[in-house]
Amino acid sequence: MYHSVQENLASLNDLYVIDSRLFKDQMSFIKKNYKNILPFKELGIKDDEVTLSITFDDGFSDNLYIADPILQDLNLPYTVFIATDFIKFNKEGFLSSLELKELASKPNVDIGSHTATHPRLTTLSDYKVKEELRSSKHYLEDLLGKEINLFAYPHGDYDQRIRDFVGEAGYTIARNSRFSSNNKITDRLLVSSSEIWNTDLIKVFQDKINGHWDWIKYLQN
Repeated sequence: MYHSVQENLASLNDLYVIDSRLFKDQMSFIKKNYKNILPFKELGIKDDEVTLSITFDDGFSDNLYIADPILQDLNLPYTVFIATDFIKFNKEGFLSSLELKELASKPNVDIGSHTATHPRLTTLSDYKVKEELRSSKHYLEDLLGKEINLFAYPHGDYDQRIRDFVGEAGYTIARNSRFSSNNKITDRLLVSSSEIWNTDLIKVFQDKINGHWDWIKYLQN
């Protein structure tokens, strides 16, 4: 799970902003060493020895201008989860509606919802949760002219109530931020993930893929 990829990164203060050179090294590594790199929408449909999926949260503009050329060059599929109000209201550093349409038209790219305003869903009323799920889905469908049924929980925040609302809203697979590899996906609305940080050189990156950092999930309880 990624967020932002930038060139010539001057500071490591934000763990979620990855230098493009490190990102390219990471993508080249998995392209060389792993054969089952699938779109997020295909996870949990069949059992593979090791299956990887690449996702981005929020909808940063650098996903189009910096990350996408690297991923297209390596022919790697990936999914971007969009917080739609960031797009709708032209938040600085995020994709515009035209840029999102351009990104969505590229090969190997899928778009999913990350709600409208990026709230902690468990803190909201039933009505507001449903509105976050509905409005973001409809905005993306109207803009892109395709069905949107992929979802990522903002802040990784969910409980059984939220999980059920996500399914009722028409999403068929959803990713949380519970730091873990998935030995087996038993619930496609609760797919776990591994955060990738700007300090993750290849050895650590490989260890995360192999599940050696899954202990972090116990700190999240």
